[in-house]
Amino acid sequence: MALDAMCSATGRSVFTKGEVAGALLPDDSPRAIEKTLAAAVRDKLLVHVCRGLYAYRYARRAGAIREEIVLRLRPRSFSYVSLETALSTWGVIDQEPLGAITVMSTGRSGRIETPYGLILITHTARPVAKLMNEIVMPSPPEDWLPCAKPRLAARDLMRVGRNTDLIEWDEIPNAEREIHA
Repeated sequence: MALDAMCSATGRSVFTKGEVAGALLPDDSPRAIEKTLAAAVRDKLLVHVCRGLYAYRYARRAGAIREEIVLRLRPRSFSYVSLETALSTWGVIDQEPLGAITVMSTGRSGRIETPYGLILITHTARPVAKLMNEIVMPSPPEDWLPCAKPRLAARDLMRVGRNTDLIEWDEIPNAEREIHA
């Protein structure tokens, strides 16, 4: 199938409407494309993620789909997992944001509800060069987005004015040491 080939060729499972149309119906009219996309969603071949984005339901790599969605929504921006999601990943807060992923981005802020859960994107004006020593780069294919180290995630949380009561401040140095071990 064309979508399997597209997933294999790109390593992705989230595609724009134009990409799906190009793979399935390269020469059809816009109306025919809309009808085919609607049928593919109805038949559970595709999942309509949000405006203009579709996920191929049978993609072999769908584990970090929300991170992939962020990359597709903010393709010209630098984005990284931070705030509550990163702090939970590092064990610095006990609670994980249920059904949500929190991301910092040089792109615009947004709250995107998807069938895969909520994506909360918060804008940062910090230069990417200043962030590079404070993030852990992904190790493909397990992850899509870099992740803030605990200190940066805590600073991001304070910077955006979110609740810091759940942070176990004494665990931050331990978590940082584990990263470098």
